[in-house]
Amino acid sequence: MRTAALLLALAALPTALTRQIPDALQSFYDTVKDGHCPTTLHSGLRRNADSRATFRYCTDDSSNLMWIAGPSSLADMDVDCDGANNAHGACENDPTGQSITAFQDEVSQFGIADLDANLHSYVVLGTGGFDPRKEGVSSLSVVAVFYGVWGDSNADDLVGEASLSLATACYGNRMNGNYGHAETDVLYLAFRTDEAVPGRNASW
Repeated sequence: MRTAALLLALAALPTALTRQIPDALQSFYDTVKDGHCPTTLHSGLRRNADSRATFRYCTDDSSNLMWIAGPSSLADMDVDCDGANNAHGACENDPTGQSITAFQDEVSQFGIADLDANLHSYVVLGTGGFDPRKEGVSSLSVVAVFYGVWGDSNADDLVGEASLSLATACYGNRMNGNYGHAETDVLYLAFRTDEAVPGRNASW
């Protein structure tokens, strides 16, 4: 099963901040980078306020994977600064930052008040009209971008967002609360299985 192979490949990486790309993940990226979307779970999404609503959440019948695709691309990476310390550091100029993430109550069970975009690698999945949990993606589960968890959701129809910590790991210190990666070449690959949730033993 493709899901199990990708999870094992990710688990084998030596650290969360490695630049090595597992063969299984690279192969999947090459397959979907031009907008390949066998089954659409939800459509009518935008990558920013000025773009057309041509992005969608995708899956296929041969795996328990979910990803974001445009008509001929993947997603971009805007910076999300929601959560603890949402106005600190490079997040101080975020025009839309919220003081909590969508899963504050859940993550507090692991001994932290909330995710902190300055420290935690997380991505934003889900919109006002689509909840990935209904498609089997568990909140706080691993999402393959670089390495992160699903840590927040969006009230509107925008896609392609990650915490400052994850954006900086991928694209360097120029990322901040009002500046992200505009190219639509980012794969957000969520796993539709409870096995992807790090759980209580994770070093949050």
